[in-house]
Amino acid sequence: MSRSVSRTATVIPTLRASCHTLLRAPAIFRAATALVAAVVITLAGCAAGPNPTASTTLPAEATPVADESPRPRALEAVALIGVIQETDALTSWDDDEYLFQEMLTERGYEHDGRRNVTDDWTWAETIDEWTQQGAAAIVMESDVWDGDAEAIAAARTAGVRFISYNAVPRASVDVDVDLHVGVREDAIARAQLEALVGMLAERNTPKPWRIANFVATLGQGDGSDLQRANLAYGSPDLSEAIDALVEAGQLADAGDVIVHDCQIAGDSRKVKKHALEWLDGLDGLAGIVLADPSTLLVSSLPEELPVVLLDASFDALESVVRLDTRATVTVFPSELVNSVGTALDALQRGTIGQLPTLPREGTATDIPAVYVNPVTITNDNWETALADDEMMLGTLKATVGDLD
Repeated sequence: MSRSVSRTATVIPTLRASCHTLLRAPAIFRAATALVAAVVITLAGCAAGPNPTASTTLPAEATPVADESPRPRALEAVALIGVIQETDALTSWDDDEYLFQEMLTERGYEHDGRRNVTDDWTWAETIDEWTQQGAAAIVMESDVWDGDAEAIAAARTAGVRFISYNAVPRASVDVDVDLHVGVREDAIARAQLEALVGMLAERNTPKPWRIANFVATLGQGDGSDLQRANLAYGSPDLSEAIDALVEAGQLADAGDVIVHDCQIAGDSRKVKKHALEWLDGLDGLAGIVLADPSTLLVSSLPEELPVVLLDASFDALESVVRLDTRATVTVFPSELVNSVGTALDALQRGTIGQLPTLPREGTATDIPAVYVNPVTITNDNWETALADDEMMLGTLKATVGDLD
């Protein structure tokens, strides 16, 4: 149709120019000219086919459907970034105030940080407040997302991006986030088991290795409750870590390791008492994984028994420095904060599609993720591993000097 219309548009102006000239000719030619013009116009109309403008109206251009998805707020200079943290979580950033201020200032952002006060603390008012203030993104570390679901949804509709930290919202909670920063599932358990297996192999400990995988939950229960657990930081079930080491060739067979899992809840005195009683009842114990950040048992365990901790406190590190039967697994605050910076950079550049993803159980949508790797500190590498922590390194070196 468009080709025929173009032909008509070309023919008709040419014809009009010819007619204008012929009007000056003798009258004898005028009738002939009129006849020719009528024939040409008729033929042109036939070639073009039905003229849609003669009997119908051309369809109007389709009106674009409005995009109902939220338009993200720009992560530009002086944009506000809110940070919400769990006070008692293992991965709470002890040095976060300084580290976050430094990281966000380097990127030109404003920063407002808050910590929870109680276990059931919710952040709806804070999220609403930051949204009204024009926050571009909120970094949220929370074990309780339910109470903030409505506020988070409203903020995301307004264009605020959410980065979940450490604990991703459960599929049963109607909360969506844009990106996750944390440790890969079972990465800490694997690192702890790998460290213990290395010590046992180095000592030519006879197989199978019987190990205790212990979790202390302080402040809950009466201390006599022994049960299996499923905690976010450590894992009383090391089966996946064992399978991973077998696949990597670090274990010849899954049967080389026999794991005794235990969680004890209660106040520190009762936990310690019942834990030591439980450990004494395990015959042929080759080593221990302490799958929580407590150093409650460290000073009471035999020095010749290989133990892997989950902590970077002075007590944990001091035991690693003193004994080659000790190791500890940790996640450095600086790595956590730097990974949040990486997440913000990916959002700002629009490159989150290049990141690995975190499968969210029970949902079809994976979450882009920036993963933080745990670090294993041993009697051999502690100086190198702690090189960036000058204060801790200096204190430990002074302790080593005192021991010498």
